[in-house]
Amino acid sequence: MQENKSGKLWLKCFADLLVPIILCGYASFYYFSVAKLPRPEVNLILIQPVYWILLIASLFFCVLRVASTYRSIHSEVTDAFVGQAIDNDISGDKNKFYQKAFRSLSFISLTIICVVLIPKLGFVSTIYLYVFLLLMVLGVREIKVLLFTPTILCVFLWVCLEKFLNLRLPDGILF
Repeated sequence: MQENKSGKLWLKCFADLLVPIILCGYASFYYFSVAKLPRPEVNLILIQPVYWILLIASLFFCVLRVASTYRSIHSEVTDAFVGQAIDNDISGDKNKFYQKAFRSLSFISLTIICVVLIPKLGFVSTIYLYVFLLLMVLGVREIKVLLFTPTILCVFLWVCLEKFLNLRLPDGILF
């Protein structure tokens, strides 16, 4: 019985580490691809600090998550509580499972649609719509958050990319 609970804990730990591992893999691939381009000292000006911060933060998170799982498994005080919480979390309410699955599939679908629509609708309007819909899918219902978060994000991205970095963002039908 104890092995079953520890196995579930390690499975949940691995599931929590999956996104940072994929993120670091993609970021590393991108970083080394850009480093191979001509004039890497110029190409890596913006990417290099962000990459190292991402890598260090992800490694820190992974170490803390594994240590927390290890401590939970070997702690006598929390075994009963953790085991019950993991059982409820993994085999819990099917409605929660379907909500998580819906949110995950919605995130993937919205991201793909966003990438496809950027050249047609324009960067700013597509990102605004993407963030708005993503907040809706994630359960945000406060109108101020739904309107101001995408607005602030789009303005920030536009100013940073267009004005400071002099990058042309895709224009479309709207903006």
